[in-house]
Amino acid sequence: MISTDQKFHPVYGITAMCFGVLLGAIFARFWLSGWLVNYFWFFIYIFIAFILLRIGRFWCVVAMLIIGILMGYTRGSSEMLANLPITKFYNQNVKISGVITEDISKAKSGDGAMKLSIKTIANQTASGNLWVVVRAADAVNLRRSDDIILEGKLKEGFGSFSGSMYRAKVIEVKRETAKDPFVDIRDWLSGGIHKHLPEKEAALGAGYILGQKQALPVDFDEALRIVGLTHVVVASGYNLTILVRLARRLFMRVSRYTAAISGVAMTLTFIGITGISPSMMRAGLVSLLSLIAWYYGRKLNPIVLLFFTAAISIIVQPAYIWGDVGWMLSFASFAGVMLFAPVLQAYFYGEKPPGTVRQILGETFSAQLFTLPIILMMFGTLSNVSLIVNLLVLPFIPLAMFMVFVTAITSLWLPVISPLFATPTLWLLQYMTGIVDIFSELSWASVEVEFSLPMVIVSYLLIGILTTWLYRRSRISYNNVNIVE
Repeated sequence: MISTDQKFHPVYGITAMCFGVLLGAIFARFWLSGWLVNYFWFFIYIFIAFILLRIGRFWCVVAMLIIGILMGYTRGSSEMLANLPITKFYNQNVKISGVITEDISKAKSGDGAMKLSIKTIANQTASGNLWVVVRAADAVNLRRSDDIILEGKLKEGFGSFSGSMYRAKVIEVKRETAKDPFVDIRDWLSGGIHKHLPEKEAALGAGYILGQKQALPVDFDEALRIVGLTHVVVASGYNLTILVRLARRLFMRVSRYTAAISGVAMTLTFIGITGISPSMMRAGLVSLLSLIAWYYGRKLNPIVLLFFTAAISIIVQPAYIWGDVGWMLSFASFAGVMLFAPVLQAYFYGEKPPGTVRQILGETFSAQLFTLPIILMMFGTLSNVSLIVNLLVLPFIPLAMFMVFVTAITSLWLPVISPLFATPTLWLLQYMTGIVDIFSELSWASVEVEFSLPMVIVSYLLIGILTTWLYRRSRISYNNVNIVE
């Protein structure tokens, strides 16, 4: 029996507090009270948390959990209160100004869909995120970081969005180059990619290294969803991991410090180019923390890393945990790769290092297992070919990213020799698009499934039990799992 006076490692207290932040933010969604919203309390909680860590008794873990709940509730409540003024304009035709925070994506109708950070509504200062759909002709002239004014009928929001507006009319667009210079760099590189490659292959290549969602043809985007490859085409954590590992291994020959700095620079640049989506925020936080820990010779337990990065992202934007599917899938996938894949490999193969095929197979299966309940509930579609398609495509992603980048650079700076690189790049991308087209056209490639919230909860309980059982049987240490190595 554990004594309440027993000392505990600070990691347990921090993990408990981070878990509490998630719970507190969820509570704020369903029960709103203004008396805890003042940020003065937020700093008081942090001060108390430091004291509890210094005391270091076992009962402090429970206290840290409570502190985390209060912190999450304070941040979540402030976000809820800030969004309340929007509700009085529901079902009204209003003018809204705001900033486009992510790349424009294509709706099934072909129109442009975007995420707008609200600045004013009906000439009144407001905040919150709005889901907006504009006509395809208007979407062509829009890009991330643009300040725009829209007019349309405001509807209720969904998930992490406080409102929605469909077929909105674009009244005014303001663009400041200095506001987001990475967009100009991205568009410059995208021009180089499209110079020598056909539309579909160029869109795929731009997705790998630039995260350009709007460039993907609607039918090909749907095919990627059917075969379960969307996660690598729109510049996800997988792509970032490839770049960070490459930077670390290349510059490690110079020094550990150079390798760490190059990895950090690569992370920040990649996020700047692709944009700070929920999945990229998670991937960036994980990569940066893992690099720092690696540089100082420390080990980060994946469970601690999972809750810590989740808590940080929720402090930044509480709405993520209220229904942002991208955020949920990103963390579920990360949990699968970092928690389930290692114990699965250890259970079947012991301490034998996994080869490329075995590692891809294990990580892909683990990520799909952990994301499957959410996908079934939100989209109602199960891909039957995802595992085999990922196995056929993922080994070539690092080479494809390198070849696409070289093709873009030579097209812009050395056009005379660019065909020498563009041709093999085209062959590789055609292989990938061919795999996607072949498997997506199979009649049994995907099936529709009905999945409710209780079924999701039960599924994750069973997954948790299976993971725990494999962990106990394999007897591996999670401390040896590092995403940047």
